[in-house]
Amino acid sequence: MKQRTIVWTLILLLFGLLLILTYWFFVRGPNRAFHQEFVEPPEKPLKIYKNIPARGTGELRLAHPKTPRAASSTPKIRAGVNAAATVDLKDLRRSVESHLQSRRAIIEALLRIIRQGDGELKAIAVRAVGDLRASEAAPVLAKQIDWFDKWAFRLEFTIESAYPCTFALVKIGLPGANAALAEIAASSGDTPAGKYRLKCLALVVLRVYGETLASVVIKDRLSRAKTASERGNYDAALKCLPQIEGW
Repeated sequence: MKQRTIVWTLILLLFGLLLILTYWFFVRGPNRAFHQEFVEPPEKPLKIYKNIPARGTGELRLAHPKTPRAASSTPKIRAGVNAAATVDLKDLRRSVESHLQSRRAIIEALLRIIRQGDGELKAIAVRAVGDLRASEAAPVLAKQIDWFDKWAFRLEFTIESAYPCTFALVKIGLPGANAALAEIAASSGDTPAGKYRLKCLALVVLRVYGETLASVVIKDRLSRAKTASERGNYDAALKCLPQIEGW
């Protein structure tokens, strides 16, 4: 009798041990690994912060939390009366002037590339001045309105990708449309290339002013044209509008 009791006790102990091992290897172990990998934060997490150099170009970097951050030109905010946040006007003015100076320097460098460069670098510079809404770049872009970006053409043909100056002027807005209108007067539509150039300039006016106002603006310039050449160019641009509405 005692031997049977001992045997059954050993069997129950072995069975319990088997259950514990099964739980640990097949349930607890994988769940713990998953929890550590995907739920629990790491002991030393990496922080992503924006490092802004003096020139104003930003880049994302990974750094240890103890890594010191670069000095920022953001104006200081200090607590004023009744704990209201007040901005130091001198710091604000200094910060704005610094950013404007950096912006002017960047636009001047981009314009030098547009005037003298070619290829993919020029295409990047053209799109950059459009993204910056640089009104001072509008006359330069209007003169090169028909510059063809054959590198983008290899990927897909759209007016926006093939003729980046056109849509850079559209992004600039009214200064871009006014530069396009001035360039229409100075262009020549006697050749096929000249006619296509007028279409690109008219497209800028159409996209900025819209279908209704574009014709009104061009008609106004037509009425104030001083030479027969200017009147012919504005008239040709006016006739282009129905053809390019689907561009």
